[in-house]
Amino acid sequence: MANFSVADLRLILTNRSEVYAAVDQILPSPERLDFLESLRRASPHSASPTRQRAAEIEQLLLQLDSVQQLGQSPLIAVSGLLNAGKSSLIASFLSPSNRSRVLVGTGNQQGTHRFVLWLPASWQQQAAVWNRWLQQLQQIFGHAPEWLSRDPQIAYAQYNGQSFPECSTVHSPLGEGTPANESLASNSKDISTFSIPLIATDAALDTLGVGLIECPDIQTGIFGSATSTPWDESDLPEYRRRLLAQAAKLCSAFIVVTKLRDLHDRQTERLLSTLKASMPGLPRILAINLVRRRYSPSEIMAESRVMLERFQIDRLYAAYDFRGELERERLPPTPEEFASFAARGEAIEHPIFFRLDRQLPDDRAPRPAADDYLLRLGKQLNQSEMVQAWRSTLTLQLQQHLLQGRDELQSLSTQQQRLIDEMRRNVAEAILSMIAVRDEAGNSVDVRLQTSKQIIRQINDSLHRTAPWWAWPSLMVDKTVAWTKEAVSSAARSVMPVTAMQQSLKGVKDWFKHSDRSQVMTADRLRKELRQRLPLESFAQWSDEKWLEICQKILDRFQNENQTLLPDAALDSWAKSIWDNMPWRKRLTTGLVPVATIFAPLAAVLFIPFDFGGSTVLVFASLKELVAAAGVAGAWAAFSGNPTPAVAEQEAAWQQYGDLVAVAMDTLGIPRPDNDSKTPRLRTSSGSRKLPTSTLTIKLERDATQPQLWHIRSEFVRFVDQFNNLSQTLKT
Repeated sequence: MANFSVADLRLILTNRSEVYAAVDQILPSPERLDFLESLRRASPHSASPTRQRAAEIEQLLLQLDSVQQLGQSPLIAVSGLLNAGKSSLIASFLSPSNRSRVLVGTGNQQGTHRFVLWLPASWQQQAAVWNRWLQQLQQIFGHAPEWLSRDPQIAYAQYNGQSFPECSTVHSPLGEGTPANESLASNSKDISTFSIPLIATDAALDTLGVGLIECPDIQTGIFGSATSTPWDESDLPEYRRRLLAQAAKLCSAFIVVTKLRDLHDRQTERLLSTLKASMPGLPRILAINLVRRRYSPSEIMAESRVMLERFQIDRLYAAYDFRGELERERLPPTPEEFASFAARGEAIEHPIFFRLDRQLPDDRAPRPAADDYLLRLGKQLNQSEMVQAWRSTLTLQLQQHLLQGRDELQSLSTQQQRLIDEMRRNVAEAILSMIAVRDEAGNSVDVRLQTSKQIIRQINDSLHRTAPWWAWPSLMVDKTVAWTKEAVSSAARSVMPVTAMQQSLKGVKDWFKHSDRSQVMTADRLRKELRQRLPLESFAQWSDEKWLEICQKILDRFQNENQTLLPDAALDSWAKSIWDNMPWRKRLTTGLVPVATIFAPLAAVLFIPFDFGGSTVLVFASLKELVAAAGVAGAWAAFSGNPTPAVAEQEAAWQQYGDLVAVAMDTLGIPRPDNDSKTPRLRTSSGSRKLPTSTLTIKLERDATQPQLWHIRSEFVRFVDQFNNLSQTLKT
């Protein structure tokens, strides 16, 4: 693969062209999707993993775009447990005038509940760098930063979780918007302020050459009581941990502050694990604070060695508790940065961190080298190496997200296809349950024929074609009868009492409607069967009215388009057997009245829809059941003596069944199977049978509420496969 820039990669990941598009969407509407849009649409939930991954990728692209510019201004994260001394460490880096704005305390009410960035004052003078930082912060946190007030009391309230919109960098670009003190009473803490970072500048950081970001106390809830609670799954919402990991992406190095007694605490280990996973290639620094002076540097080092190796800690610093008079010889010499305190005769009430891992100081009176003070960290870190490490880590994370995103889309596509396959099978089984012929054990043996107008007319025509000589007089009376309600009624009325005809037709209709040997499929029955079998979440937005409308469309379309007929030769053979097996008394009667009147009960099934308000219903019955209901003399003998019609009927019935399932799939928005492996197989008492392929035209209904069906483009998969070594192909 040729090298490409971050801008090239962003264009590729948001491109729907033939070359770079990630997904061909089949349902609910044909559409081609780019990679990031696919991840966002993969789930309707805003907090879904795929949506979060899309946001992560966008953030990483923005950060990679900014590395060269912001890498010359490294930002170091300071994190740790409650009361570990994070704020004290931060304050030690600041000028005296700004130390008073840092909230320092031992209770939750003095805790840090916001991300607080202290940046060199010179960065604000570089418009391009400053604006880029503000852009990064808003991208990471989802909110524009808020200026830390110059009023210490208001600043403490901000640290502790209160927000002041007038301090936002949007409303106050230069930080001049300081709220009045009376705002403290009216401004309450809000969980949302956790994601609004605070920002301040200090000229002292220009000398050190670094910016600092103080992370919130992770042991406490966002706003808790005066006592801390352990960091467990319930006390640390997932979004809070995620935001901590996100903020870590802004940093060039991490300092984790802890006390010696908390060094092996579960919370400390989880914090180090989170930061290691967030930015694995960046320097990690462990700062052990407020060490009791009875412990020597070698003892501290020995106690820390396991943690250094386990979490790949790059540097270890320690600071003795500066309070008390005993063993003060273990306090290191005051660094130049605190010379102003000594000049004013003030006590130094800040921890002085010095390095232990490079060259172990003297146990009795540590005298660290000038570069071993943590205050000199900014000048000790190689900025060029930090930029490269930062960029490499971001690139590695981007590579992982791209490959994992590809895998998630492929997995989702497979799940969608399985769901569609399952829905095809559910539709086929739902319809089969309504029209199956069953044995005594209740197992499906066969399917019933749908007694369409075409089938009834075909039976009539066959009976006319095969009529013997003695039936010719009746054929002269009724040469052609259209099998409709009006035609049958008119023919019958001329030769039999109306009451007798009505009773005959009513008897046949009642037989069909109430007999367990036939089935009447209505829209409501079909709705109940489909809803019982199809996954509810796939059609969650469909009301009962919508379902009835859909099911009625299925019945209407099938009745209008179904043209399945019985083979004429087989049907004529059966019809001839009926004539041959008709008793002589019936033959004499038949020769005197129209054939339509004798076989009029066969057409009674065509009147059943009128008993359901005129809506389309489908009646399913075998030929044997059909003529039994009509009481046609000789029919049973014809069946027992000639198996050929039954075989032909079965094939026609199965084809009707395949067509009905296909129409149902189309109307429900479920694509028909396009190969044999996706075609449902139905279980019958004699084995399994593949759903017959329908020849009806595909008319796939599309609705925004239908389930998704995606096809992951092979071209995109091959392209992403080349990201396995993104650091080698992404241009600096």
